[in-house]
Amino acid sequence: LIEVYIDRQTKRPIGGGIIPMWTSCPMDGNYRPVPIYDILTDPSLASAYTTRDLERVTEVHEHITGVMLGTPLSTDMIEPVYRFNKEGFLRRQEPAVKIPEELEE
Repeated sequence: LIEVYIDRQTKRPIGGGIIPMWTSCPMDGNYRPVPIYDILTDPSLASAYTTRDLERVTEVHEHITGVMLGTPLSTDMIEPVYRFNKEGFLRRQEPAVKIPEELEE
């Protein structure tokens, strides 16, 4: 799944996001897309897959990130969405650390 972020003023793309997906098909034959992040972080979802499926999910994640971001990323630091701007890939954005006044000098 690909997200495109558009500047509201210029109407030009300013970035994007990639959500690596896996398509699964239960016995009833209805295919459904599932975010790979959810499969690997939600035990109830992971339990629905075989060990071979989970190996393949990891391979697919590396393939998708390699094609879309230019570098294959392993699942050991998986993110729900890989966001990037025009300069390239942005890692997880964390809130700033607040330093107590008594420690500031």
